[in-house]
Amino acid sequence: MEHLTLGLRDGRTPSWRDPDRFADEQSQPGFRGGRLAAQRKELMDSVVARLTATGRQVKVIPYAVAEPGEDPGPDLALCRKYAEEQGWTLAQPHFDETGRAAALEDRPAWRQVRALVSGGFARGVVAVNRATLTMADAPYEELLTWLTVHRSFLALVPPARLPRTS
Repeated sequence: MEHLTLGLRDGRTPSWRDPDRFADEQSQPGFRGGRLAAQRKELMDSVVARLTATGRQVKVIPYAVAEPGEDPGPDLALCRKYAEEQGWTLAQPHFDETGRAAALEDRPAWRQVRALVSGGFARGVVAVNRATLTMADAPYEELLTWLTVHRSFLALVPPARLPRTS
């Protein structure tokens, strides 16, 4: 598995939650993140518009992943707050304690999220950022394709709403 190592322009090594990390990654040569970010946003906008136009609720599942022993509560709170600001209905939050390095298919709570989405129980998933799911482009693109097939979306908390790290 190929690992992507990035540093910020000021020489700091970014935290996975640092909003600056995502701005710099978009400028890396060969990084498809910009296209995938646009695809994710377009999917989210179209699903939300379709549900809203038909008078249906936009029900979302807050999702977080934590390292073993780490508290997912702050990330889930950010997801809930963002979803509430959008006027979306919240389903029960799900989180994995497998760490971010674990593949999505190896995360038990993520498998539950997929089952709920594929069953139509929810139409969206809200995560703090892309790193919650995967930073690798191929699996991220596969996730977006899967969501498209299920007429569902992924919402990411805007970087401006994330706490800054030093």
